[in-house]
Amino acid sequence: MEELTKPVGVEQEEVVVDYTKLSKEELLTELKDLKKQDLKYVGGSLKGIRDAFGSIFREEKSEAFNRFLSEGGHKDDFEYQADATSREFNELANDLSTKLRQYYSDLEAQKITNLNRKNKLLEDLRDLVNQAETEENFQKVKDLQAEWKEIGFVPQANASELFDNYRALLDRFYNNLTLLKDLRDLDRQKNLTAKEEICAKAEALLELESMNEALEKLKELHELYKSVGPVPQDKHEALWERFKKASDDVYEKRQKVIEEFKAQLENNYQAKLQIIQKLQPYTELSSKSIAEWKQYTDEVLAIQQEWKDAGQVPHEKVKDLSKDFWAACKAFFANKNEFFKELDSKREANLKLKEALCEKAEEFRDSENLKEATEGLKNLQKEWKTIGQVPKKHNEAIYQRFRAACDAFFDKKRAKFEEQEKEYEENLAQKEAICEAIVGLSSEASSVETFEAKLEEWNTIGYVPRKSKITIQQKFEKSIKAYLKNLEVDSKEKIKLELSVQVGALKDSPDAQNAIRNKMTQLRKEISGYEGEISTLRTNVEFFANSKSIDKIKADVEAQVAVIEEKIKELKEQLTILRNY
Repeated sequence: MEELTKPVGVEQEEVVVDYTKLSKEELLTELKDLKKQDLKYVGGSLKGIRDAFGSIFREEKSEAFNRFLSEGGHKDDFEYQADATSREFNELANDLSTKLRQYYSDLEAQKITNLNRKNKLLEDLRDLVNQAETEENFQKVKDLQAEWKEIGFVPQANASELFDNYRALLDRFYNNLTLLKDLRDLDRQKNLTAKEEICAKAEALLELESMNEALEKLKELHELYKSVGPVPQDKHEALWERFKKASDDVYEKRQKVIEEFKAQLENNYQAKLQIIQKLQPYTELSSKSIAEWKQYTDEVLAIQQEWKDAGQVPHEKVKDLSKDFWAACKAFFANKNEFFKELDSKREANLKLKEALCEKAEEFRDSENLKEATEGLKNLQKEWKTIGQVPKKHNEAIYQRFRAACDAFFDKKRAKFEEQEKEYEENLAQKEAICEAIVGLSSEASSVETFEAKLEEWNTIGYVPRKSKITIQQKFEKSIKAYLKNLEVDSKEKIKLELSVQVGALKDSPDAQNAIRNKMTQLRKEISGYEGEISTLRTNVEFFANSKSIDKIKADVEAQVAVIEEKIKELKEQLTILRNY
């Protein structure tokens, strides 16, 4: 009988599949797919998936622990909560492990049963070998071989001895056959066909993606190959070489997978050494800017993610490599933590400053001096912007306190202005009515008293809305001009009325006194100018004292002087009106 490349019943070395490039979610998906497969093919894959997941989980936990310490936490206070993906993965993995243990337990029990059955078949075969070579006994041996073939694996410790006894008895039986040569040749031909099919199945195993499944099936094929009886002698060697080559190809592929995996682990190791070098400069960084620390932190977290993505490394190098990496991380976060401790101290000082501003704002909130309080609050708001941040836990509360004080005051001010605006609208309506009344006055002199009363009433009415100020003033002046134009009084009286109107308008001016004084000065200059003109005329008359036409000249000059004196009188009357204001 042929010597097999790998003895049947001997445990095969675990085939390593690289799951290290998968994320936790992808590993969970692989695990769910694994649950759907035959249990006899999942052992190696389950271990690979669990190892890869465990590595990710441990790194996440280690990262969280180091971050916790770098942010000032105490190691005894650290608690790590697994996420939903980890919890689901552990539940599924534990369930599958339980089923797998039960499967192997049942398998071992079945192997004992198989051993007992095969031992019984050996006893029966031994009896047949010692009996006469009859066609009936030949058929019994064939039936016994068929039953032996149907029985599965036996315990590994008994497999070799059991098969050796079985093979020896079969050899004795077939070697003793003399009368049933034709049946023996036919049987060997059938065995040839069966073993050729087994060879074809072994050759097809190279196409399987899972090496674990390929090895398990190869193991079954070896058992099956041995259970099939002899083949024609001239086919024996070639057939065995074919089966052996198919087996060797599978083991060669397995070895290649292992070597590639080991090479990948070494590549990962080199990549992680470079990542540590990349991280080193961050251990010496310093900055006074929160934005820069945030940028550095994002970069360090990106490097940590790069570390995770780099995959597994040789087991014997994991401890020292991780120690160096996390020491560098810890140094960075320690420097960052020191900066934020100083920042917290500044923020506490800023909190005191903002609390003082809140107290001042609350004083202005209750003030009745709207102008002073408005200016004060605006200055406080400007000062508030110059003060830096406060501790995060107080940020919202202190801001809301300050804002509440400001909002309360400006709401009060707004309500007061709304009330004032309503009064302005009423004033506008009154002034509209006065304009209409002036337009409706008659042109007779008797209407002047009513006109003057309306002017006085106009001056007693307060402010109107800002948007209507110019419009109503223009309407008022237009109505006055229309009235004065049609008024049936002499020109002097109209001038007086116009002057009264002008003075009344000046009274509403914020610079009323200066405006009136300027007007009086102008009148005095005009009076002085006219008086000088009179003096000049009378001086000129003296030059013509001896003239024959002196009387006529004097008469003309006196006529001119009389006109000028009348003008002076009018100007003095206007000056008197201004003095009364």
